[in-house]
Amino acid sequence: MNFLHLSTGDSKGAFYGAYRTHTNLKKYGHESTMFVLEKTSSDTNVVELQQTKTKILNFLVKVLRRFIVRRGDAEDKTYLIYNTTFSVNEIQKKYTQKPDLIIVYYVAGFLSDFDLFKIQQHYQCPVAFYLMDAAMFTGGCHYPWHCEGYKTGCQQCPAMTHPTLITLPAHIFKNRKKYFSEMDCFFLSASQWLDERCQASGIKAKLGMNKAIIGIDENVFTPRAISVAKENIDVQIPEGHRVIFLGAQSLSDPRKGVKYVIEALDIIKKENPQSLTNVSILTVGGQPQTVLPENISVINIGFIHDKEKYPFLYNLADGFICPSIEDAGPMMINEALMSGVPVISFKVGVAEDLIVNQQNGFLADNISSTALADAITNFLILSDSSLTAVKNNSRQSALKKCAAITQVKAIESLVTEPFRTFC
Repeated sequence: MNFLHLSTGDSKGAFYGAYRTHTNLKKYGHESTMFVLEKTSSDTNVVELQQTKTKILNFLVKVLRRFIVRRGDAEDKTYLIYNTTFSVNEIQKKYTQKPDLIIVYYVAGFLSDFDLFKIQQHYQCPVAFYLMDAAMFTGGCHYPWHCEGYKTGCQQCPAMTHPTLITLPAHIFKNRKKYFSEMDCFFLSASQWLDERCQASGIKAKLGMNKAIIGIDENVFTPRAISVAKENIDVQIPEGHRVIFLGAQSLSDPRKGVKYVIEALDIIKKENPQSLTNVSILTVGGQPQTVLPENISVINIGFIHDKEKYPFLYNLADGFICPSIEDAGPMMINEALMSGVPVISFKVGVAEDLIVNQQNGFLADNISSTALADAITNFLILSDSSLTAVKNNSRQSALKKCAAITQVKAIESLVTEPFRTFC
C-alpha cells in the first residue's frame, strides 16, 4: 500500500508519533513518504519543504500567539494557529503518486484546514487525522482541560486574552467543521482519552472515527540485562535498589503532573518510610535533584542526544511512573511496557488502554497525591518474584496491544475494509 504522511516535523518531540508510524509501515513492506517543514532524521523518505516566506510567516504567527493567548494559567491553554505555509503546490509537484491513504498529524505552522481540503481533493483518497492531542477536533487548543467549548463551538474561548480575538477559535471551529464534513476523512484515535473527547466534539469527520494505538518496535524496546544497559549509558545505581524511572520531559509542565509524584513520595515518607529505604528515582535531563523530596535516592542522567541509546533507559528501571493528568498518551507508556517495565499511572491517556491494574502496572484510583502514593506503595511492596511476574506481563501485554505490527494491521484495515464499518 502507498501512504502519504503530513506533519510539521518528523522525529523531534511531539512529531515522533508520526515518524514512528511512517517507519512501522515501511518495516512491513509499504510505500511510505513524509512531507515535513522541520526534518531532523536522515530518512530519505522524509521530504523537507522549506521556504523563506514560510519561515517569516511562522515567526509572525508565533509573535502573534504571545499576545493573544493567555499564559501562566494552572491549566495550560496551549493554543495553535493552523496557518497556511504555501506548501500545497510543492507537495503536489513532488508527490506524483496516488496514495491509498493520507495521514495527517500535527500540522500547525505547516498546513491549514483549507490546505488539507485541497490536498484531499487533488489526490482523491481518504484522509486520516491521526490524533496525537485534541487540536484537530477543537478550535485550536491541544488540551481542553475542563473547558467544554469544543463540544458546541468554542465560543468565549478562555485561552484568548483580548475581547476582539475571543471569537477566533469559534471561527476556526466553524471552518474546520465545514471542511471535515465535506472531505473524505476520518479521525484516527490513539487512546481512550482521545476516543472520549473526540466523540464529544462538535466537529465530526465525514467518515467517522477509528483507532490505532501507536506501535513500538519490539526489537528496539525489549527487556535486557542491566549490564547491557550500563554498557550504553554511563550510570551508577546503588546495589540492591529498586529503580523507578520518572518519565516526564519537564518537571514544571502542569499537564505532566510531577507535583503529584513529589507529594506522593512525601506521603510515603511520613506513613511508610521503610518502603523507600532501597529505592532510587531515575530522572533524565537537566532537572535539579532538589525538586524531589530530601533523603530519597535520585539518579539523574544528563540529556541523551543519541536516540539509539534511549531504549536502554528502560532497562535500568524496575518500574516506570507516568503522572500525567491531561494527556493523550504519552508514548513512553507504550515503550515502558514493551521493555518489560510495569507502569504506575493515573487513569489518563493511553494508560486506560494498556494498563491492567496489578497485572502489568498500578493505576491510581483518582487524580490525587494520596491515590498515587497508594499505587506507588503497591509497586514497592511487591516481592522480587511478584515483580518478575509483573514485568513479564508488561512485555506480553505490549506485544499484543501495541507492537508495530498491531498498529500496521489496524492502518491496513482502514484501506481494505469499507468505511461504513467505522464507528
